[in-house]
Amino acid sequence: MGSTPTNQARACGACKLCCMLPEIPSMNKPVDTWCAHADPTSTDCGCTDYENRPDGCRAFSCGWLRGMGDEDDRPDKLGVMFQPVMHDDLGDALAFVEAEPGALDRPRAQWYLSQAFVQAPGRIFIRRYRDLNFKTTELTVNRSSIAG
Repeated sequence: MGSTPTNQARACGACKLCCMLPEIPSMNKPVDTWCAHADPTSTDCGCTDYENRPDGCRAFSCGWLRGMGDEDDRPDKLGVMFQPVMHDDLGDALAFVEAEPGALDRPRAQWYLSQAFVQAPGRIFIRRYRDLNFKTTELTVNRSSIAG
């Protein structure tokens, strides 16, 4: 499993979770709701107004697009979006945003969480499915589920 970012170019493909999960203040889009311009049924880029999308959307790049994780860990497949964030007090941090119930409890996501906690203790945030707030949390990993 890849834990360090790669330099290979990646494309969103059918993933459109960035159109649903994060808040987009410039568009008055709350957390966990589809953007008004998103087409969740599209098999490619889900934005119906891609050329005119806001600067916040243009600038956003999830951790997977930045090379985090393996090819099979695209957010819509893993059920978790890695979201690099800038924290006012901590600087660079990483958020794990759960896109479907229980995804953060699966072995692969647990492995990524354990690696992140080792590499950046205190700078990891978690947002569970349909929870509106990020939380810092003590990490408890079931080692038997990630062994091998």
